[in-house]
Amino acid sequence: MNTIKLLQVFLDMPLGAAEISAFRKAVAQKAGYEFDVYHNHEENGKCIHRYPLVQYKRKQKNASLLFITEKAIEDAHELFKHSDWTLNIAGEPRKMRIENLDLRQYNLELADKPIYKYRLFSWLALNQENHQQYLQQNSLVDKIALLKKILIGNILSFAQNMEWTIDQQIELEITDFYRQKHTTYKDTTFLAFDLAFCTNVALPNYIGLGKAVSHGFGTIYPYRKKGEQKVGKVEKMKVKE
Repeated sequence: MNTIKLLQVFLDMPLGAAEISAFRKAVAQKAGYEFDVYHNHEENGKCIHRYPLVQYKRKQKNASLLFITEKAIEDAHELFKHSDWTLNIAGEPRKMRIENLDLRQYNLELADKPIYKYRLFSWLALNQENHQQYLQQNSLVDKIALLKKILIGNILSFAQNMEWTIDQQIELEITDFYRQKHTTYKDTTFLAFDLAFCTNVALPNYIGLGKAVSHGFGTIYPYRKKGEQKVGKVEKMKVKE
């Protein structure tokens, strides 16, 4: 059984949906560009092709950060060790204030049948090639079948980047299809999907799947009924403000 640690940092700092890219740049600058986990680029500017271990998100119109793996959590200290917590977001100074920290350890494991339920929002599933394939499908059933295949591929990609070998078949069903919408990422328009799915793969809550997960796209949420508890072992982490 593989385990993985995730640190969620919820900030008391308003952030617009169109400001996530500027927020990401400001955080990377504050932490120091030598820590490539924040921006996924080498010193020469070449992109590092890996699953983003720091993801920039919004929750209730406020900024938040997700650090994935022990290494990324260690580098979180490089951001918060500074005495000045002011970020320069597109020329506007804003003060970071921590509202809440959530450090959890998850077990990466497979069940015998699909028992894990999730919601997936603003999922950028399609690249140029399979976008045309999606549009050519004649029925919603066929479109969902294609999305199911892509989603399984996204899960396998995440597992590979976490050095987790999935040695049995992934079972997955898309149980609700809420909507598809057009969204813009890096001046390009994409189709984004909101849906729910169940699978036999235990996935950490709030990670991103698909394209542009570092910018908050494709975030998964637990499909919990009222009164159900969060999954994951909670640990405490102190950050000196």
